Amino acid sequence: MATQNRQEDHGLVTVVLYAVGASIDQYIEACRILGVTQSNVPDGLILHTASTTDEGFLVLDVWESRKKFMAFQDRLHPVMVDVGLGSVEPKYYPTHFVMGSYAVPPMDPLKTNIFSD
Repeated sequence: MATQNRQEDHGLVTVVLYAVGASIDQYIEACRILGVTQSNVPDGLILHTASTTDEGFLVLDVWESRKKFMAFQDRLHPVMVDVGLGSVEPKYYPTHFVMGSYAVPPMDPLKTNIFSD
């Protein structure tokens, strides 16, 4: 069906960014430059996760719309290049349901390094 491949500009969307070779330090620096903290999130961001992997760094977000993410991406992309993350192509997935609760207290990556020993 043609509509399955069409990218919508409205409705909830999950955005996945995968940066091969990236580190938690680059992520923290990007957050610092952007001024993104637990109390200062971009307009339209519903949920943000950031994870290290064996190959790099993975961000999985839920946004109010693709349009809201793309407005943030205008600021994000040059910062990612500046901190050495390169140009990461986001993947978009229509989101039909979001559920959960904080099992751990929210942490500010600029104030808390949860990866230190």
